[in-house]
Amino acid sequence: MEGPRRLLAHELPALGKLVDNVFMNGTDGAMNRAFSTLFNAANTDNLIVFSDDGRIVSHVGRTERWVSLGGCTVRVGCVGAVATDDAYRGQGLASKLLFQACAEGMAAGVDLFMISGGRGLYRRAGATEVGLDYRATVELAAARDLVLASVAIRPFEDGDLPIWMAAYQQKLAHYVRPSEDWECAVQTRICQTFDADFLTITNAGVPCGYVVCRVSEEDWLCHIMEYAGDARLVAAALAQVAERHDAHALRLVIPGTDPILFAYLERAGIALEPVHSSGTLLIVNFQQLIDRLRPWFATRAGLDAAERLDVQRDGDRFVFICGDASVELENLAAATEFLFGHHERNRPSGVFAKMFPAPTLRYGLSFI
Repeated sequence: MEGPRRLLAHELPALGKLVDNVFMNGTDGAMNRAFSTLFNAANTDNLIVFSDDGRIVSHVGRTERWVSLGGCTVRVGCVGAVATDDAYRGQGLASKLLFQACAEGMAAGVDLFMISGGRGLYRRAGATEVGLDYRATVELAAARDLVLASVAIRPFEDGDLPIWMAAYQQKLAHYVRPSEDWECAVQTRICQTFDADFLTITNAGVPCGYVVCRVSEEDWLCHIMEYAGDARLVAAALAQVAERHDAHALRLVIPGTDPILFAYLERAGIALEPVHSSGTLLIVNFQQLIDRLRPWFATRAGLDAAERLDVQRDGDRFVFICGDASVELENLAAATEFLFGHHERNRPSGVFAKMFPAPTLRYGLSFI
């Protein structure tokens, strides 16, 4: 057995065989097609594996991207395609690979991992659900009440990409996507492993935003997987999106960082169900993350509070301190929930309620 170690470029086909068997019922090349930003020669340093006699038997993969959280630049590792061959399970291989990935990520300046899953492997390391998002199910009749005569949708066209990029970058929390990520998305038309419909929103004929969606054969709902643009125009486009796919309703998640669209849908009488943000979060460098988020804390609670905020660690416990105020959390998961928000647990008060929660991300086209 060899590992944990980084994958070698010539081993990509062997890794593809492992992940295709685990996630895609052995469909050759399916994972590479769905996650070409992950499985490519330029990213092999971020693919950590165990091998045995030339076979790749366990894998933890990630991509590393800059993100903007409330105007603060943070380094995120997106972790996914975590797989172990059936014959090698129960040996702790994935746990060792995740530990190695955390160590390498921290050395490379990563602040936190977004993990596309919530199994025990991740929770034992301290990962947890966070975020104050809401899921809306919008019946077609309700969507029609939001229509504006000037708003229309059409399929993505060559030349639309700068509009999409500009609209996405206006989100309070967003990935700083390199051009390769955008180009890959519009070429494959895949989002979160699904074939997706890429639609441009226009207002009086002028492109101004977009919707990426799919129709589920399980519930025949039109699922909005990513959207961007002026909230009123996005809301006005929903009915046409549903009608295009003969769907009786749409389902979308409104991030806690999008209170305007939330307000439009709430005012329209649409039920909004509390949900958390994408996947689970695992903070790998807590102090560095706090320092990078200080501009956000200043916008919420003032410069003095942002500068005085300190987080101390004592074994498993974390203590948040700001002047005379302090809160002790029992472990990394609880501290992460306190920082990024959780619908049920560890709700801050006092000065901490002004600073927290920090903005959270949704995967959308950046899903790994």
